[in-house]
Amino acid sequence: MRHYLITILALFLIIIIFYPAAALAHCDGNDGPVVLAAKEALKTGDVNLILIWVQEDDEAQIREVFEHTLKVRNHLIVHILIYWLPYSILFYH
Repeated sequence: MRHYLITILALFLIIIIFYPAAALAHCDGNDGPVVLAAKEALKTGDVNLILIWVQEDDEAQIREVFEHTLKVRNHLIVHILIYWLPYSILFYH
């Protein structure tokens, strides 16, 4: 029985040690350069400030989200969209 418990414990430790954890870079946080660029892009209306953070294949999607955000920003939903755009960029980043 003791051998069985030691084996289970060893397997558990191996799984914990070698299980790949999610890698989060500074740029993926609320205070990182991606979100700050998205906020500045919304202030200035310049989508190019955020396109440097995404791959070319994703630029059309980001442009669409950006244009939609600019169109509705004077409505009640603006608070949701202002937070939604930076996280959309982080998703594609």
